[in-house]
Amino acid sequence: MPPKRPKLKPFSWVSRNGKLTTFLEGVLFGLHLHGASASDIADLLRLGRNTVYDVIRSVESRLEAERSPTRDDSDTSSEEEDVVSPAVEARRKEILMLMKEKDDDGQYRVQTSKALRIRLSVNVCTRTINRDLLALGFRWVARPRVPALTDDQRKKRLDMADELLSHDIDNLLFSDESLFDCNDVTDREWCRPDEEPSTRPTERWTAKTHVWGVIGVKFRLLVFLTDDRVTAENYQDTLKKFLLPKLKEQHIFMQDNAPAHRAKATQEFLQNKGVRVAEWPPHSPDLNPIENVWGIMKKALSVSVHATVDELQEEISRVWFGISDESIANPV
Repeated sequence: MPPKRPKLKPFSWVSRNGKLTTFLEGVLFGLHLHGASASDIADLLRLGRNTVYDVIRSVESRLEAERSPTRDDSDTSSEEEDVVSPAVEARRKEILMLMKEKDDDGQYRVQTSKALRIRLSVNVCTRTINRDLLALGFRWVARPRVPALTDDQRKKRLDMADELLSHDIDNLLFSDESLFDCNDVTDREWCRPDEEPSTRPTERWTAKTHVWGVIGVKFRLLVFLTDDRVTAENYQDTLKKFLLPKLKEQHIFMQDNAPAHRAKATQEFLQNKGVRVAEWPPHSPDLNPIENVWGIMKKALSVSVHATVDELQEEISRVWFGISDESIANPV
């Protein structure tokens, strides 16, 4: 049986109440300024990494407060620049150089702290790299999702754009379906200091309703669909009953490549009715401006999670007709 490892005792400069002495805080922060990682500092001083992070933040806050001008000398003194050690300055120069590297396709080679940590010549933790990136002016932002397109699909998107530019924008009509429910889609809020964020009640089996809409410059149409599944047959009924009476000869109708839309029967129906239709490129839902309107509506809905379908539809209608014509036309 292997012998038990003796428990390491804290250094004598740790006070009896468990708090670090000013001397130890200075040693710790000095190691940090000279480029040592939090893990290395913790191992050297026999401290926990969270303790190391807390001390670094505390010392930085105190230094920032000391550098900030007081009321008496605010008019005569300016805020001094942060003083960094040569090691930190060299590391940040290397980070800046790595962040500018691009591959043959013009994409940046390094985009995360983990990737930077692998490429750096010095061993530092990702939290140290994050602080360096913030100091250099970089921002940590969410990457928007976009469709994965082939070269042929990209070409078709450009071809559609060229075709649309040849038409009068006032004649373009964009359509799409969307599903609405009673759940609150607002997942972020400004939270007061020292307070917890408010809850967002969610119901799995809440009331839902399927809508179909058409937008254009000075044109809007909203239809509540009675069938949960859109088929070529009921889609043609919707077009015949709601769209055709409002459609003018100069209008160009846009629809995506949903099965009910591209069905042969639907194409023949539109052709027989004399509806001008522009071909929509595949895998391109992000090009449809009506998606912006759906987003505005879902954020503006104010309905109880326990509302009925009728109450939900009434609220959707209120929001739909409350959107200004300018907000409808802007995405187009």
